[in-house]
Amino acid sequence: MRALLSLFENIESVKKYPGRLAIKSALDGLNDGIAFVNSYGKITYINNSLDRIFLSLEISSYTKVQNIEKTLIQKAKENGRLVSDNTFIVNVKDKSYKFTFSNTHSQISCTDVTIEEKLLKQSEQNKLSLEKANIELNANLDKIDQIQREQELLSIKGHIHDNLAQQLSILHMFILNDKSNNLVELKQMLSNLEITESEDACEDYLMRLTKVLKMIGVELVVKGEVPTQDKIRALIYKIIKETSTNAIRHGKATKIDVEIVNNKNNVEVNISNNGMIPESIVYGNGLNNIQAELGKFGGKMNIQTKNIFTIKILIKNNV
Repeated sequence: MRALLSLFENIESVKKYPGRLAIKSALDGLNDGIAFVNSYGKITYINNSLDRIFLSLEISSYTKVQNIEKTLIQKAKENGRLVSDNTFIVNVKDKSYKFTFSNTHSQISCTDVTIEEKLLKQSEQNKLSLEKANIELNANLDKIDQIQREQELLSIKGHIHDNLAQQLSILHMFILNDKSNNLVELKQMLSNLEITESEDACEDYLMRLTKVLKMIGVELVVKGEVPTQDKIRALIYKIIKETSTNAIRHGKATKIDVEIVNNKNNVEVNISNNGMIPESIVYGNGLNNIQAELGKFGGKMNIQTKNIFTIKILIKNNV
């Protein structure tokens, strides 16, 4: 269509010449290439544009049309692409040309499609980049899911390990205190020490823990009110249970004092015991778990070993 419009424009510009000369002049003035072929496969007319393009491709216009077509197909395969059975795109230097042969091989047309090919190539590159980015994104999402699953698994394992260690420590102290006649009651009490955020009776948990520790000869004294927020309350229960067990296991403590102070913006929990004071603080599973739990709430932990072993906890109460 573009070549046809250009042809009509050129004919209008050369109307002063006789008809055949006007048509030839119009064809020679086209930017697109065109050639006509006789029944013997020989080119009878080729305009200036196509002649120049053939010259750049080292193709002779005196060659039969079938040979020209084969040469263009080969060049399209080497540097270009095949569009259809009779249409090929050939890249030469910084130009792209689309060659089309009529079904009867009576006509050859050539159009400069450099801009279109550049846009197509850019579009394909963008598509490949997008697909690559999508693959990387999905891979990263899979990694994140895997990390989350591993973290959840570690958290569950850590919880099971800590809970088991605490129960075994209490059972061990119970046996050492030779109170085996109350073993059934102790087992029942231990099973009731699981901590959840939806614990309804706040005071009941500390009462159960106090009773269990008393059965192994350890006194637990709690002063102050436990916050009513479910998550903070559950965290404080975990801290008291963990530090009490550690005090018994490692410090041989017989008395544990807990002081809870509710301020406007935070909650302070001070836990001290009369057990042995270690020469150095070693962060095992217990202390590491406390720090990890506090980190979720923006809390802090400080350990003091002067005169008496004390753990000071600070929790923000706006969680």
